[in-house]
Amino acid sequence: MQIGNRRDLPLVVVTVLLGCLALIPLGWFSLIVLVYGQGAFHNRHHQAFAVHGVKCVPLAGQFEKSFPDCWHSISYGPDQTPLLVSEAYFGDRYQLRMEIPVRIDSATEGAPVGPARLLLLEFKDVTVLADGRVSASFSGQTEFDQLAWEKVLDAGGDFTSIGYPVNPLPVANFAAYVRALHPEK
Repeated sequence: MQIGNRRDLPLVVVTVLLGCLALIPLGWFSLIVLVYGQGAFHNRHHQAFAVHGVKCVPLAGQFEKSFPDCWHSISYGPDQTPLLVSEAYFGDRYQLRMEIPVRIDSATEGAPVGPARLLLLEFKDVTVLADGRVSASFSGQTEFDQLAWEKVLDAGGDFTSIGYPVNPLPVANFAAYVRALHPEK
């Protein structure tokens, strides 16, 4: 094929156009990877921070001292702010969840960026189904803030200090519920 041959010009134009069309999906794919991949790159240390972040977030350290068998994980708030979530189960009846907005710099470095939110759930009953799944219903819940949590700590873990009496009666199958949620412990 000679460059100056006008008969081959339509073939060259079609080849170039087809080549460009073939690159369009590749361009879209690259854009998607760039946009979504950037979020994955940004979040790469978050779950590791859940383990090590207790040292950077004093309130989570207090929670772990009060409940040595607690679990820590990272969740995200409505605005995608990372939340250090600490959960504990106690009294064969209660689940306590604390969420602290955090800035995560690395797997071992970060800091709280907002006030903690705590939720205390009281279980009414727990049923183990025939196929092994576990179902639960709740009889009460209360949400409170960091100041109320500090009152509970100062009272030696007594939730009546914030107006929430703790029922001492255990709920049957409560341990099965906890194991279903956290089989690793």
